[in-house]
Amino acid sequence: MAAVSGQQDGCQTLQTEVDLVKQMSVEHQGSTIIVDCVATVTMNKCEGTCMSQVSPSVVHFPGLMKQCRCCQEGNLLPKLIRFEECFFDNSLVSGLRPSLEIQEPMGCSCQDCRN
Repeated sequence: MAAVSGQQDGCQTLQTEVDLVKQMSVEHQGSTIIVDCVATVTMNKCEGTCMSQVSPSVVHFPGLMKQCRCCQEGNLLPKLIRFEECFFDNSLVSGLRPSLEIQEPMGCSCQDCRN
């Protein structure tokens, strides 16, 4: 089986601006309320193309050899998001700035495809 070369084709780590909206339960003035919080953050994403191929094979079932490569992150790093505004019943809740940790892709490259 011929190996797909290690070239990265067009896969790269790019920054993008993302608008996040999250509904969460918070304590505010002695009560638990459900608020809708918003934030605009700049985050990494993986984007691009990678060399893949399918070719006939008498060795591989069902008669095809598949070499699938996908543009994927090398690892994920935690990123703390601080929400800019939160709303309760369509009214701004002043002084409320909850945070949430999410995973940010880093080191994007062409890798064997996985689910």
